[in-house]
Amino acid sequence: MARPVTRTWYRIALARSAAAGSAGPPVLVAASGEHLGAAIAAAERHVPGAWPIAAELASSDQVPLGESVGKHPVVTLAWP
Repeated sequence: MARPVTRTWYRIALARSAAAGSAGPPVLVAASGEHLGAAIAAAERHVPGAWPIAAELASSDQVPLGESVGKHPVVTLAWP
């Protein structure tokens, strides 16, 4: 019997580098995945040339609800 797949939302901070062609301030995103590694990979695809510098579970107020569920596995959050 196959195990059900669940997705968890993570809050991930991404650094950007001029050398990578994506200079700018860090970006904070919420990304979903079956595990942290999948969420980080989705976040890196969302912000090309960026790499993760921190990650934690996203709080319920940072997870997109309603119409956006399932449409976008990564959403950009406001930097604190």
